[in-house]
Amino acid sequence: MNNFELCSFLDYNQIVRLLESEGLPYSDISFEKQYFWKYQHNGFINALAAIEPYGESAIFRSFIVDPQMRGTGLGFNLYNHVLNEAKNRDIKNLYLLTTNADQWFLRNGWQIIQRSEVPDAIANSAEFKSICPASAICMVLGL
Repeated sequence: MNNFELCSFLDYNQIVRLLESEGLPYSDISFEKQYFWKYQHNGFINALAAIEPYGESAIFRSFIVDPQMRGTGLGFNLYNHVLNEAKNRDIKNLYLLTTNADQWFLRNGWQIIQRSEVPDAIANSAEFKSICPASAICMVLGL
């Protein structure tokens, strides 16, 4: 269950359906500015996570595991895979916005911060400027 692959444009429709099913943003998906990793079984994406790099910082986004696959360790394995990929790309800090998963991220070493504390490039991303609601919790993880 550790066979994670980079997504391509061919995965776009499945990615949108999966994100939409969980109420996660997808309007700014771009394979030029984001790296999406997937776990795929029987032709379907069962888990997905992405980073959107800005120099030595990146947004951790689109983290989702199909409800039928939750509790199997798939999500945690994908999470660790993406953290390693970020480190390999010389990312020093990951940032995210969440409306409902802050406790999971806190248990995994993230810290809650104010949006005003993120680097300008992150703050000016579509994710931070307009896509995620102002009520979303902002978090950081140092790599």
